[in-house]
Amino acid sequence: MRPRYDFARSMARKLLRKHRVQQPPVPVEHMLFLEGVRVEVLDYPDGTAGESWWEGETPCLAVARALLPGRLRFTLAHEWGHLALFHHRHPEPGIEAVARRLREGNVLQVNLDPIEVEANAFAAELLLPEAFFRRDWTCTPEPRRLAARYEVSEAAVRWRALALRGLREVERSP
Repeated sequence: MRPRYDFARSMARKLLRKHRVQQPPVPVEHMLFLEGVRVEVLDYPDGTAGESWWEGETPCLAVARALLPGRLRFTLAHEWGHLALFHHRHPEPGIEAVARRLREGNVLQVNLDPIEVEANAFAAELLLPEAFFRRDWTCTPEPRRLAARYEVSEAAVRWRALALRGLREVERSP
């Protein structure tokens, strides 16, 4: 399976429109509440950042209490991505392999998994919407300032800037 980037981004944009988000920071916590997603903050003993699941028709997610605020918001959005993209209802055959790699600590292989890539694309578009971020990055290409504006980590800002630069290059190619 190849990552469905367009689907992931369009689902995030749909939620941004639904909740009439006009500027950063995106109120992800409030949006989750309005969408009826049950959120728990837990003390994970093994370094887990977050997880998501369904209890009947109720979407649920949990994040690690130990996460820094920007990382916590990205994890909330990432786990919401799994729910919004229906990863749990239509699991790919390799989902158990991803879980095994996570338990074994092989994060590099997990980051290449299409399901995780899609959840990251959803989270990036939700928290750093392209329409806002391109403008802000053009005016102020300073990761520290933009991280504060979007309430995410500096690493998330750098990755988003690289990803969008890559999109521009793809758009220009024949």
